[in-house]
Amino acid sequence: MSPETQRATDWLKQQGVYPLNLQRLSGHTNHVFLVQQPGAADTVLRVANHKLDDSLCPLAHQAVRVVDIHRDVAVLGLAPELLGHDTEQGIMWLAYAGQPYAVDATNMRAIRRMLDRLHNSGLYWGEREQVGDGTGMAFLKQLINTPEESGVFSAEAEPLSQQALQLYETGLRRGYADYPLVPVHSDLNPGNCLYNAERGRWSLVDWDFAGMRVAEWDYASLIVEHDWTLEQGRAFVPRHINTADLAWFCAVFALLSYDWHQQRGSAENIRLEKQRVLQYWLDEAQKQ
Repeated sequence: MSPETQRATDWLKQQGVYPLNLQRLSGHTNHVFLVQQPGAADTVLRVANHKLDDSLCPLAHQAVRVVDIHRDVAVLGLAPELLGHDTEQGIMWLAYAGQPYAVDATNMRAIRRMLDRLHNSGLYWGEREQVGDGTGMAFLKQLINTPEESGVFSAEAEPLSQQALQLYETGLRRGYADYPLVPVHSDLNPGNCLYNAERGRWSLVDWDFAGMRVAEWDYASLIVEHDWTLEQGRAFVPRHINTADLAWFCAVFALLSYDWHQQRGSAENIRLEKQRVLQYWLDEAQKQ
């Protein structure tokens, strides 16, 4: 039994959940388990990976903030019920919310409604964390000024710094820094979009990177992580977000995602795929 499985088993036993069966689920940052118990509904346990630093695993280092945000969105009906937690160990016990399900043309309207509910909820998470980079401009500035500390260094570090400079100058010219901030999920990859077929209900999970950002960030997150084209993304986002803005935010998110996987040391095939997606969005942003 792995140390993570043992930690999950011991914690659940303390909650009176035994006998049980744990099934390891996919998880890029946290250790995620499906919890099965005779005569009881399935549940899910998220266990923080304490080997990762703050920027890669918030549940390990900012568990109180992560738990509080999850409570907020669960009340809105956007996330599964929180059944229990341990902020010292970085553990969250959740109701089962279904299987990962990619968003496509047949169900994007449902996700749009969920994002509208979140963005217009009036929630303010700035008191639980430092209100940070709401548009990605600070991240771009970091790449421009100190690329050797950003995590994307290699032969392409200088070209990326130049791309970041172009995006930054465009962002300044368009006034993105003055856009209003709203609560966002900010990590809408297919693994975080769950669908329960029995209940006909969607849930969004892994709110670890949620915070106060511009609403465009969530749309860019979902589009880039689902590997949509600009045309596909245009069909999803609200009409008031113009195509040039959409391409810019997708390019910045793709750059951030590539940097994240570089820092994490993801497998080469994943990093190459992220690089391909990044180049696509950099090209699209330049066309606008």
